Amino acid sequence: MVKVANFVNRFDAEYAKGILESRGVPTQVVADDAGGLYSNLLTGGMGAWVAVRPEDTAIATAILQEANNVVDEAELDAEAMFYDPPADA
Repeated sequence: MVKVANFVNRFDAEYAKGILESRGVPTQVVADDAGGLYSNLLTGGMGAWVAVRPEDTAIATAILQEANNVVDEAELDAEAMFYDPPADA
């Protein structure tokens, strides 16, 4: 297995795993947190990561970048909803 992405916590890594597996990429989450029991231990800098087969590295990276772009656009849309233009505009 090859590491393709790092995450601050197991939840985000599991989310990425779901995205990859929904697209047919077998994925494994690696995190040294006692199976989620001690998720606060991940703050030591190691975090959690997603690993895939070596032959799936390129497609997994592309899928995760695409998913990240979709999230970024959604965040921008959410920010636009709460933007109040100046009164003189």
